[in-house]
Amino acid sequence: MSFQIKKIVLYNHKGSKRELEFDLGKVNIITGQSGTGKSAIIDIVDYCLGRSTFNIFEGVNRGIVSWYSVLLQNSNEQIFIAKPAPKLSRTSQSKAYLYRSSNIEIPELDQLEINANDETIVDLLSNICGIGLNQSDNNENRSTQSYKVNFKHTKFYLFQNQSLIGSRDLLFWRQNEDHMPQTIKDTILYFLGVIKEEKYELNIRLKKAKRELSIKKRKLREAEAIISDKLSQGKRLLFEAQNVGLIDEQKIPNDQVLDKLMVISHWDPNKYLEPNFSHNETQLRNEIDELRDEYSKINREVRSLQVFINSAEDYQKSVNKQKSRLSTIELFDEKDSEEHCPLCNSKLEKEIPTVEEISKSLSNLNDSLNSVTRNDPKLKKQINHLKHELNLIEEKIKAKENKLHSVISSKEETKKLRDQNSIKAKTVGRISLYLENVDLVDDKAELEKEVTRAELKVERIESKLEDFDEEQLLNSIQNRLSTFMDSLANKFEHEFQEFPFRFDIKNLTVFADTEERAVPMKRMGSGRNWLGCHLITLLSLHKLFIEKNRPVPGFIIMDQPSQPFFPSKDEYKKFEKKFENSDSDLEDSDLQIVRDMFQVFFEYSENLKEQFQIIVLEHANYHDDQFKHALVEEKWGINENKSSLIPKAWLD
Repeated sequence: MSFQIKKIVLYNHKGSKRELEFDLGKVNIITGQSGTGKSAIIDIVDYCLGRSTFNIFEGVNRGIVSWYSVLLQNSNEQIFIAKPAPKLSRTSQSKAYLYRSSNIEIPELDQLEINANDETIVDLLSNICGIGLNQSDNNENRSTQSYKVNFKHTKFYLFQNQSLIGSRDLLFWRQNEDHMPQTIKDTILYFLGVIKEEKYELNIRLKKAKRELSIKKRKLREAEAIISDKLSQGKRLLFEAQNVGLIDEQKIPNDQVLDKLMVISHWDPNKYLEPNFSHNETQLRNEIDELRDEYSKINREVRSLQVFINSAEDYQKSVNKQKSRLSTIELFDEKDSEEHCPLCNSKLEKEIPTVEEISKSLSNLNDSLNSVTRNDPKLKKQINHLKHELNLIEEKIKAKENKLHSVISSKEETKKLRDQNSIKAKTVGRISLYLENVDLVDDKAELEKEVTRAELKVERIESKLEDFDEEQLLNSIQNRLSTFMDSLANKFEHEFQEFPFRFDIKNLTVFADTEERAVPMKRMGSGRNWLGCHLITLLSLHKLFIEKNRPVPGFIIMDQPSQPFFPSKDEYKKFEKKFENSDSDLEDSDLQIVRDMFQVFFEYSENLKEQFQIIVLEHANYHDDQFKHALVEEKWGINENKSSLIPKAWLD
């Protein structure tokens, strides 16, 4: 589904509108003097149709116009696209206002609100044109990546500005910009129908099918590798299990390796969790401290009793010694006088104790000595009893300390066990992973079937792709295109019209195949021949686009196709009266060629039955009913009574 241009609308800052309305499916001519704004129309349309770069002339356009817009028409709806002029000195702007409806009334300035951008516009116009799934084909030797074709790539065939239409080196819009020639070559095959959407869809399916086939083949190779390596790898894991203590060293038959590994894979480290020794260690230390406290208490009691016994023994010795001294009283007579010495019988100055008193003291000493002697065995017995208890406590302490030492040793052994379990767990993990892969062996037969099915799917898609013989199709299209070009060359009275013309996609130029050699466009000489190459190529391409229902908009805008015949203002003025005078001398060959050129435009449009719109921006103007009927407005001029792109009132 294509579209054409219904209107171009400009807004000034006060909200006034300037509307240019075009007939659909017909030739539309805007003619006028230089400086009236005709050449800005191509840049305005390009800007509104999703180009961010602002190439519209500076001066009046920049200072007076606030918004630029186009109204597009397709078979069942209208699309209104408006873009504000860039602010200040900026050279690009991508924001836009977009509205779609079956019948649009041109909105006022205050109704224009930003609701889209250039990317949105390009996507919408791509869909309206019918550009489907696609990808530009790339030569494998080129470093640039492939990309999707979109509406922007149709503009190469929509615009022929003043500097391009008579060029001897360039055929297409923006062909002189970096990378654009290759972009044109990459995308034109799609627009010609050489690269079809069906093929692109098949290519997507083929890539997906090949990717699935690759995955299935890889799985099959893995399964086959596991089969061949199963026994040796299993034995290595079994040997590792023996080294870490998971199994006892033993010779296991080959047919039992997997079974043994399966048993090992169920090894549970939780069965070997270390006991909680922290509570037993604390309790033992507390019990040992309590026994030591008790031992100290009894030992102090034993020492106290021993001190008492030692004191009693010293006392006993002292008493015995005193008793021995007192026993000498038996040598004296009790009648001896207390006043005389019992030995010499001399008279004493002091009285000495009587024998009776000494005997009494001796008796008291004997009583005390007997008392000490009676208690001594009891005390010794008590000491022996306490010492026995001390021995028992020492044995308990020793037993507790041995047990504590055992607990501490057990903790160290448990740490070693935990470390060993960690090593064992890693080995078990490797064994489990190995066994999971070994399970694929059972699916090997199914994998082989999946690979076979995937291969058949790839073959079916490739077989369908073989039906798309692009080289043969391109040759057919180029032959048909050459037929169109030859027919138009005769109508334009091209200098090489007696020879076949062909469009060379590789070099983006036109050749005339003479009997001696192929002559490229740049060597054909004269502006009229270069102009003819442009016209026959572009019009033939659009005829092919329409016949093959290709997704290219159905219009072209050409700026001053008559300029090769009067390139200067003086030459234009010379012919201007002849154009405007219906009774002029028609024998002037250049004048006749220009009139014939417009006649070809009219016939071309009529033959395509309103499927194609031609917009011509011209200086030429002559009295001819068909030419006058095609005028969008009266001839533009620079005086106050003439129209131009920018209304005179806006300039005030």
